[in-house]
Amino acid sequence: MNELISVIIPVYNVKKFLQQIINDLENQNFDNFEVLLIDDGSTDGSGSLCENICKKSPLSIHVVHQKNQGLSSARNTGINLAVGKYFTFIDPDDRIAPNFLSYLIKLIEKSDCLMSACSHLIVRGNRRSLGVDNATNYEVVSAYRFIEGLLYHRRFDTSAWAKMFHRSLFETIKFPEGKLYEDLATIYKLVIKAQNVCVGNEANYFYLIRDESITNTTFSDKQLDFIDVTQRMKTEVDRVFPTLSDATAERLTFSYISTLTKTFNSVENSELNDVQRKLVAFINKNKKSILNNHMSMLRDRLSVYLLTFFGLFGFRLLWNLYERVRRIL
Repeated sequence: MNELISVIIPVYNVKKFLQQIINDLENQNFDNFEVLLIDDGSTDGSGSLCENICKKSPLSIHVVHQKNQGLSSARNTGINLAVGKYFTFIDPDDRIAPNFLSYLIKLIEKSDCLMSACSHLIVRGNRRSLGVDNATNYEVVSAYRFIEGLLYHRRFDTSAWAKMFHRSLFETIKFPEGKLYEDLATIYKLVIKAQNVCVGNEANYFYLIRDESITNTTFSDKQLDFIDVTQRMKTEVDRVFPTLSDATAERLTFSYISTLTKTFNSVENSELNDVQRKLVAFINKNKKSILNNHMSMLRDRLSVYLLTFFGLFGFRLLWNLYERVRRIL
């Protein structure tokens, strides 16, 4: 079997990195694929570079220019135009191994699943760490087990990349436009529809974290999308898999903790303080969903304990210290 794969790449102000991922695609040991470069209103010359790449590359490349509408819109544009039987999504500032496409399609062909996933490496400078550990060379995982692992941050992640999807999965599912955390809002739906996912432990996708991408950004209400998206996921997963309600409750409380930490780099004001009070109130009210769940991550347990015993001010100081140490190690 040598089915056509559509590689969908959203492009927005990545002129410095785009040629690298094209080089990686040109070096694939699988050749039946098309590349869709969706220029989402870039202002750094990325759109012109897409056109130059299309003219010079031996790959089958299609370039689309659209006004800036966000990552979800760019991906959805690619989905609507793709002609392949299978889709995969790549962020243009990441890298892939030469067997990235062949590995994911072989997992699907071997298992007859509608979706596959490989491991990935997190690359920060010269440091590399395994993003997810699928443990076995090859395994067909039920939607229930995949989502359970996703909820507890174990084995599986919510990213759209490092995965391959049969096009039929997107007949009724699209990435939510105008929302942050679009991967979290979408992947669990695709998994439920696929019913099973074939996973392999080769780390063929490289998620690059660059120094210039680690910035102190001002908190905005858009970051509350994380809570909204997680609440919607909880509602749907609880409906389909009621026995995962403890896992979804834990994940929802985590979304409040994570959102709270995102407020720590912003200038204090009455509006921000009000948001923080509401987040802390929810965490305190629902902390047992983490403390009484033996599957909860140590990081989440410590966050609850620190917030309980040291209050918001102490938690903020210790969290910022943790972040500084984490970036060094």
